[in-house]
Amino acid sequence: MNLEKLSKLLPAARVLNRPSFLAMVLILLSSLALWDTSYAAGQVFYDGFEDGSTNKWLQDDYRNRCTVVTSAADGIKGPDSGSRMARCNWNGTVAINGPTAYESLKIGSVPYTNEIFYRFRLRIDKNVERTDGSPLKMLRIFYWTGDQATYRDMFADSVLGNSLSNRGNVGATTLPTYWGGASGDNSGSSDSWHTVEYYFNHTTGQIKVWHDNVLIRSNSVSMGSQKWLPFYLTSNYADSHDATNYVYFDNIEIYSDAGTGATGLMSDGTISNTSSSTSSSGTTTLPPAPTNLVVVQ
Repeated sequence: MNLEKLSKLLPAARVLNRPSFLAMVLILLSSLALWDTSYAAGQVFYDGFEDGSTNKWLQDDYRNRCTVVTSAADGIKGPDSGSRMARCNWNGTVAINGPTAYESLKIGSVPYTNEIFYRFRLRIDKNVERTDGSPLKMLRIFYWTGDQATYRDMFADSVLGNSLSNRGNVGATTLPTYWGGASGDNSGSSDSWHTVEYYFNHTTGQIKVWHDNVLIRSNSVSMGSQKWLPFYLTSNYADSHDATNYVYFDNIEIYSDAGTGATGLMSDGTISNTSSSTSSSGTTTLPPAPTNLVVVQ
């Protein structure tokens, strides 16, 4: 470190002797090291359905797409924000392999290397028939080619009670099933909108899931490099049910280490976007230099 050049950049430091000057430099460098470095992550997908379409999504094979609506069948709540939301239906009166058995939307890929974070807002209509066998599945990440090592599965489903359940598989490892019931988890209630969040870290093997800001899953597994994609807004529902079972979705967010411009952390669920644009990039502002330093020799 060239102290002579650095002292020219910090004129007030010239009155300090060498040990005092070094102490001040260490304080300045420590401040920069502790500054928020969460700008390394950012939003890589967002849809609030305000354009009235599902154009940001892929069709799930032959399945009908979910539709964009402005009101709910049960009349309890409209969109989480804005004037539109997605509505997906499960129809138990048709063949399970038919296009109307369940409506869905798909995200094939988003950019990420080691970390990815999903956040969803959803509300289950009063008309949904809740079961405990093979219930209505949603928010599903599913990848299967016949190779057990790369198997990926994570989903929520609408079991009996006030909470959604959560299940998953990582390769040959079956994760413990969360059946709902954690204090503060009302994610299955029809009375209001709820939040579900997923976090995956390939470097540490960490998997976290939050329901209504309650941490309901925290596992560490060896997951390798196979990505947590593709993502399906809904999935199958094998238990007996009638023709109308609506779930509403709004404000779908995905963050990853390939994005920029976000604040907070993916690993603790505090990450948020600093712009309404999914392609925005943030600028890190350095903290001001400390003033009124007192150096003790």
